[in-house]
Amino acid sequence: MMLQTQRQCDSCRGRGFDLPDEKEIERSGTVHIPHGIKNGGKIILHGEGHSLPDYQKGDVAFVVRLKKHKIYHRKGADLGCQQTLTLCEALCGYEFRLKHVSGKTLIVKSQPGEVVQPGDLKVLSDYGLPQKGNHFVHGHLYIQFKIVFPMATSLSSNQKNVLKSALNDVEYPEIVETIELGQGSRVKVQLNATAAHKIYGRRGEMTAYGIIADEMRDDGEAWPVELDPIDGKGESRLVVVPAAWVEADDEVSRSHSEKEKK
Repeated sequence: MMLQTQRQCDSCRGRGFDLPDEKEIERSGTVHIPHGIKNGGKIILHGEGHSLPDYQKGDVAFVVRLKKHKIYHRKGADLGCQQTLTLCEALCGYEFRLKHVSGKTLIVKSQPGEVVQPGDLKVLSDYGLPQKGNHFVHGHLYIQFKIVFPMATSLSSNQKNVLKSALNDVEYPEIVETIELGQGSRVKVQLNATAAHKIYGRRGEMTAYGIIADEMRDDGEAWPVELDPIDGKGESRLVVVPAAWVEADDEVSRSHSEKEKK
């Protein structure tokens, strides 16, 4: 048995010809990084690469890798960060300083009567990064709030009574429960005219009912749904429909659907 191996020629470096007077030159200089460049963006220095006889000069390409910031995260030209408020600040107002990536210090204040809930966002327009190619246009800065509550042992009975008296008569927003859809969830599906005709042979848009049969498809863009038969006749139909057509079935819809099955 004979084994063969291949490797690049040390003399010509794989070009197929040798240049006896070839030499490497080291150069240093300044590379301009444009405003708003993204991670993986390229900066090309034209004509600064290899210079070989009878060949056009090559280019030098720099690939940008962005360092993670300890405060901000980036999405396009927008910036985001988190800010922690005490319960008192969330209810009664806040003021804090924020060091911006530009080097400026921003003073962020609450609006009169503003009440902050956990997860709320405050948007500072035009305090994001400059847009690539137009550094006069900036993205926005999004501040997401986290609320910390006092330690249980730090409140006396008198303080708790004062809080109870102060908060007992205030108005609270209506809590709307949201149902997370998943396999086995009872749903209603808004079918367009084409889908209604193809599935049920009916003309025009219609609302159908059924059960989600499996996990989401197409990267969260579609649900496989086992649709109920119309008027309790025929068999159920397994279809895959856009997620935008599907919503949780409320009590009225369930009653209507059950009547159709009977």
